[in-house]
Amino acid sequence: MGAMRAVCKLVLASILAVSLAGCLPVTSQTPVGTTAGLGTDRSLIGVWRGKMLDNKNASYITFLAGKNDAKITAVAVTPTAGDESGGYGGFEISTSVLAGNHYMNVKEIHEGKISEDAQQNAEKSFPVLYRFHGKNRLSLLLLNEERTAAAIRAGKIKGTIEEGTYGDVILTADAAELDAFFKSHEAAELFDVLAELTRVE
Repeated sequence: MGAMRAVCKLVLASILAVSLAGCLPVTSQTPVGTTAGLGTDRSLIGVWRGKMLDNKNASYITFLAGKNDAKITAVAVTPTAGDESGGYGGFEISTSVLAGNHYMNVKEIHEGKISEDAQQNAEKSFPVLYRFHGKNRLSLLLLNEERTAAAIRAGKIKGTIEEGTYGDVILTADAAELDAFFKSHEAAELFDVLAELTRVE
């Protein structure tokens, strides 16, 4: 399972597309920001371009939402270039704000529904911290697994850690405890930059 999980992480770094059948980044059983109210941050709507981590190819992420939609749909595409293969992924996103920190709760989808491979983990989402730098620049940050696991072991937040080098890290705190933690500066320090994006249109 370790080798497969490593491959999934590379896919995530390329296009934010992960298989929810055991290849997730840190996940949460409860969406971050539930107590404050989940919504649709329309500042995200549009097409964004940027590179994921050390990936050579630029990726495009389009955030879509109808006037009355309660969630955002995102489509991420990395074109084939050079010796690197491309890929794509679809996601369902809700957003929240806690103590000035902006969070996404992200689930993989396929043709408008939670993907077939994700059914067993459909209740889980992975938290993404996002930061605007003006209107047209956006940073996406993902929870660091090792530091999050350390926080769980230290009793700072409830969660489970599977055995092995590539064991899944899952936050199990209820909504009140989870949101109290993610309001803190300490929680924000658990995130690493995944992508730096620039608005295309």
